[in-house]
Amino acid sequence: MPALMKLLSSFDLDLLTRIARQWEIETGSMNRQKIESSLFQQMTRREIVEESLSLLPQSASKAWNTLLTSARRIPWSEFSQRNGSLRELGPAAREREAPDLNPANDTERLYYRGLIGRGFMDAAPEPREYAFIPDEIASIFPVVSPPALKKDIRPVPPGEIKRHQAANLRLLDHMTDWLAAQRMGIPLEAPYFEKAEISSVFVHALAKTCGLVLPNSSPSPESIGQFLQADRLSVIKEWCSTWKTGSEINDLLMIPGLEFEGTWRNDPVYSRQAILNQISSFDVRTWYSLSSFTAFVKRELPDFLRPAGDFNSWSIRKTGEKEYLTGRGHWEEVEGAYLAYLFAGPLHWLGIVDLAYASVQASPIAFRLSPLAGYLLDETSTPPLLAAEVAPKLLTDLTVVMPINASRLMRYQVGRFTRIISNSTLETRFQVSADSLTNAEKNGLKVEQFLQLLEKFNKTPLPSSFKRLAERWDQRHVEVKMERVTLVRFDDPSILSLLMENPRTARLIREKLTETSIIIETSGMELIKKTLLESGVLSQIELDV
Repeated sequence: MPALMKLLSSFDLDLLTRIARQWEIETGSMNRQKIESSLFQQMTRREIVEESLSLLPQSASKAWNTLLTSARRIPWSEFSQRNGSLRELGPAAREREAPDLNPANDTERLYYRGLIGRGFMDAAPEPREYAFIPDEIASIFPVVSPPALKKDIRPVPPGEIKRHQAANLRLLDHMTDWLAAQRMGIPLEAPYFEKAEISSVFVHALAKTCGLVLPNSSPSPESIGQFLQADRLSVIKEWCSTWKTGSEINDLLMIPGLEFEGTWRNDPVYSRQAILNQISSFDVRTWYSLSSFTAFVKRELPDFLRPAGDFNSWSIRKTGEKEYLTGRGHWEEVEGAYLAYLFAGPLHWLGIVDLAYASVQASPIAFRLSPLAGYLLDETSTPPLLAAEVAPKLLTDLTVVMPINASRLMRYQVGRFTRIISNSTLETRFQVSADSLTNAEKNGLKVEQFLQLLEKFNKTPLPSSFKRLAERWDQRHVEVKMERVTLVRFDDPSILSLLMENPRTARLIREKLTETSIIIETSGMELIKKTLLESGVLSQIELDV
């Protein structure tokens, strides 16, 4: 902390004189140097400091002791939020307000006694302003460890929980599916991520941070190969460590429903670590209320997201709204939203917390540490045992059912030959289609490779439909085409001649089936109807048949 003499020398003469009076020093004939020297002697004597502290109201004494046990410094924004703001008063204003005799709050009581200072310090996560106790005063008192925060967070009884979602390693499957789609140039669509209850933005950011994709977002074959062959626990442990210690993934900027503008910066590592520090010692057998935990953070760690206490310059607003969420009054809408996203998002996706719900369609109401949490959060923990890999199922309609815990290498390769037709928390279904095989060929893949892969990993005879697939595809490729068209039938063949002789309608005829039936462009139906009417021919439209 800054030295006492340095603090005293930073005060103007009027402020220095007012502090001296609090220590019963008559300054009438003294020059500045003498006042500083006399104050230093008084303020470094234990019995006099203790006497000065004893004269404080209980609330001010508590504030000072909290500062003493908090490494002798607290961010100024946090200290003033709890104990009152220091009025910015010059000599003239001090003469009028006499803050040393009539302090507005405990912050002013301590400041005008010289028991605390205010200054910027270069400390993690960023330089910021602190309230501090000068070294010489602090050294008078023995070092006391700060009391542990009282985490009076409400446990949630089982009766309030209607369903729960255990943390799992599904993130590995989602990443595999996403990488396969990227490799084939057909990105996964939004419904996939909605059913998976995971953010595509997070998956992309994690892939980029872990080197699975190159800076230009194209897949990195070498890194993907290593990922697919590594064991599940080592991968999720590496990802969790990367997320905990890296700033490339910014949780704040991924909160749905919020927009961010401007050049301000936050510290993702500091904020998530502040939360991890609080939950890492929780009982793995107990469900804790999310709302109660949020209230605890708001009360005890309100600046965890903004260490400098800057609640006014960050340009954040709700999507589609004009009003910015500035000031501490919007804490729930920013910090509260961050906590909700953190628990339902990265902490759950990475396998750290289980979630509990009060109904089927609702946000989580509670959390608990998962059986994996200890291993993921503690570098010295031994790895737990995981269930063995499960073989996929092959259905006769050329569908591959891939359950959780199936081989990621197989999942990735299957994804390159098929398209995903459904996904849930238990399985993903991939189906062969003409488009998927055509796209695979464009990327240098052969259907024989696909069948060899299935035989290798499935270890059972392939269904006959899969066996016939290779032969028929190599010989004929697409054998059946289905398309939505409009069929037109005539009672009189001369009507067809009428349409074919008219240049405007002739170009709408896609195919002549018989002398009395044709296929036309659906978009040209009204023009054909109008042309027939001009010739006195009535038509009946039956598109709902």
